[in-house]
Amino acid sequence: MSGLDPFLSLAGAWTGNNRLWLPPAIEPYESPTTATLSPVVGGKLVQLAYTWSYEGDAQEGVLLIGHEPENGAVTVVWADSWHMGNKFMLCQGQIEDDRVVVRGSWSVESGPDWGWRIELGEEAETLIMRMYVITPTGEEALGVEGIYTRA
Repeated sequence: MSGLDPFLSLAGAWTGNNRLWLPPAIEPYESPTTATLSPVVGGKLVQLAYTWSYEGDAQEGVLLIGHEPENGAVTVVWADSWHMGNKFMLCQGQIEDDRVVVRGSWSVESGPDWGWRIELGEEAETLIMRMYVITPTGEEALGVEGIYTRA
């Protein structure tokens, strides 16, 4: 039994609303979003592929989620056409209250690394993906939120 088993019941197609916060804007940029959650690699990993848009340009992303039952560690490989370009972010964390919670970071040329926290889970038959930006001093702010219902 894997800690990802609860996510297997979420397999399938989802649709919803994506919100992106860009400072200094107070109101988020909203767009329709779709997601497909599926077991991959013989059910050992879970993949969440999603689409959204920014100013009319189609965007897409993917989370590849793995779990190590021996120690409870969760590893996520994240790529997004708008956020990451040609790179991916490796995030690590654990499952907390039936949610995947992982953290990663990215380099900034003019200063210290910035952090990123991704949370993925289900609440009342709604799939929720939240991504938080973390400043070098540890301040967090919601950057992305996808709220999905079954398609």
